[in-house]
Amino acid sequence: MWQIHALMALDIARERAREAQQQALADQARALRRAETRAHGGAQPSRARLVTARSLRAVSGAFGAASDAACEAATRLDHRTA
Repeated sequence: MWQIHALMALDIARERAREAQQQALADQARALRRAETRAHGGAQPSRARLVTARSLRAVSGAFGAASDAACEAATRLDHRTA
């Protein structure tokens, strides 16, 4: 019986350690974000930059989709010839 309790205590300790590690990582990310904001100011990107970024993400997504489709087609052809 004491072995079961010991295993449960170990599981709880591991879970708490994992949560503490995640919290420390989140705290570090927030601190880095604050330092970045302080160093570069809170300047917002221009409208042209936002539009350009949005269009580049769309084009990148389209190329990614085309690449995925080509890979799937190649895989299907490879399975047919095998």
